[in-house]
Amino acid sequence: MSNTRETASATAADTAPGAPSSSAPCGIMQRLRERTSGIHAETERLPLMAALLDPGVTPADYARYLAALHGVYASVEPALYAALSPTVVTRLGVRPKLPALQRDIAALGLSPCLPPSGRPPRAVVDGEAAVLGGLYVLEGATLGGRVIATRLQRTLGPEMGLPLSFLNFHGAEAGAAWRRFSAAMTDLCLQARAQDDAVAAGAVAVFEAVHRALREAGAGAQG
Repeated sequence: MSNTRETASATAADTAPGAPSSSAPCGIMQRLRERTSGIHAETERLPLMAALLDPGVTPADYARYLAALHGVYASVEPALYAALSPTVVTRLGVRPKLPALQRDIAALGLSPCLPPSGRPPRAVVDGEAAVLGGLYVLEGATLGGRVIATRLQRTLGPEMGLPLSFLNFHGAEAGAAWRRFSAAMTDLCLQARAQDDAVAAGAVAVFEAVHRALREAGAGAQG
């Protein structure tokens, strides 16, 4: 995943994930960008991400990317949504992306499978504040997915007929959906007096799960 809000990915001044931060929740979106910038940059440099954005990208590269993300979403997303009340989910304006991901994988004639390690990726996200951080990563990836979808269509051609319901989840409303999510996140963190460290821990945990899945998928392809 690249800087999904600004460039290209399914992913600022670096601040180490373990570094202390202010407990004041205002500006939480900026602090989340800072706290995830390190793992974000590492993910951008992964071979599979480079292949996905390369002019020589193939449908097989795209299939590996979706399969890698499926492992993360299948193990992480249901837990995130289960930890939040329907009221909070509605306020954030979010919906599970796993069904769209599964439809695209099925359209490619693939079956979801475990990564090369044989273990599904996991992220330890404990408490509502951390869950909000985890959703920050998944929603940012959704915004960036539209950029990847555009690149793939331009590179491979629309005649390839790639299934893109996951990457193009919000369609033309991607920017508006992200702004709504950002505003709701800021309000929720203020009202709940959520600790920045807890929110950031959830974001980093989910981003690290994404990084591991994409790293393994890229290594498996090279092997």
